[in-house]
Amino acid sequence: MVPKYTCKLDLKANTLDDDEESEVARASESYVLDVDYTNLKRIQQELEEALKSLDAPYSKKVVKFLK
Repeated sequence: MVPKYTCKLDLKANTLDDDEESEVARASESYVLDVDYTNLKRIQQELEEALKSLDAPYSKKVVKFLK
């Protein structure tokens, strides 16, 4: 039998302006995941890659354009 892990993933939307408290800034979604170790590692890798992509030059240009 393969061990399974139950995780809760909370995602919060945020605006570009840190000073502004709006409904969008407080909006959040929660997901409960029931995964095995292999899929848990895959989720970890995907989230790490997403965080790394925020430092990419193209991402910085998009954020600068949206401000």
